[in-house]
Amino acid sequence: MTNLDIETFWAVVQHGTMTAAAEALYITQPTLSMRVRALEERVGTPLFVRSKGQRRIQLTDAGQKFLTLARRWQRLLSETEALSELEQRAYLRMAATYTTNQYVLPAVYQKFLSLHLPVSLWIHTLRDVDSAQALLNHELDFALIDSNTVFNSQLEVRPIFRERFLLLSSPDSRYPAETDPAALDPANEILVTWDPDFIRWHDSSFGPGARPLLYADTLQAADFFPRTEDLWAGHVLLYRPSPPPRWVPSRRGSAALPKRRRTASTIW
Repeated sequence: MTNLDIETFWAVVQHGTMTAAAEALYITQPTLSMRVRALEERVGTPLFVRSKGQRRIQLTDAGQKFLTLARRWQRLLSETEALSELEQRAYLRMAATYTTNQYVLPAVYQKFLSLHLPVSLWIHTLRDVDSAQALLNHELDFALIDSNTVFNSQLEVRPIFRERFLLLSSPDSRYPAETDPAALDPANEILVTWDPDFIRWHDSSFGPGARPLLYADTLQAADFFPRTEDLWAGHVLLYRPSPPPRWVPSRRGSAALPKRRRTASTIW
């Protein structure tokens, strides 16, 4: 049994006459008749009723049963073709941290979708270390990480942009637009520990023995700020104040927060 056999059978069933079926297949009627006879020989029994004066071809009992088998064959062929198309389709697999995926990249994803490219985008939300491992396992094409902590001879790491260190605090706090680190008290700090560049800057400014009020590994810890207390967190670029302040410290990678009512000041 071949696809040509099924194609011939379906053409006769759908068009009802040998002449119409032959025209649909772009072959001569004798060629079609030869294909039908060859199919019936493979099956071992006639599939169509042939009689003089018959306007439309009808199926025999065996033909009715073969019709069920032909439908199964057609479904299997369609599934096989779909699988082949799936393998041929281009995919772009990328990963980023939660914060980057949530607040930095949505506009990029929307732009990508608007281009209507023949490429499917797979987005993963992973920690830096998990992204590195997925790259080593050839499960990703690339990843956006939030720092330069990934070192592996099999991976190529390139900085793509930098952000400024900012002071994040309640809008009712006393901190000015430009803040000297010497005026900050670590006892009022929510220290977000996941970025090594900021930790190095923190240690150089306050000493490695400084003890913040609260340690956290997520930027969403800023939600803990009371409105009337001088709690603060560093290194978060929430938005650019107007006029732009003088930036000094910087870090690699990307970070952002939801646009809540916070005050951003420059740490200099």
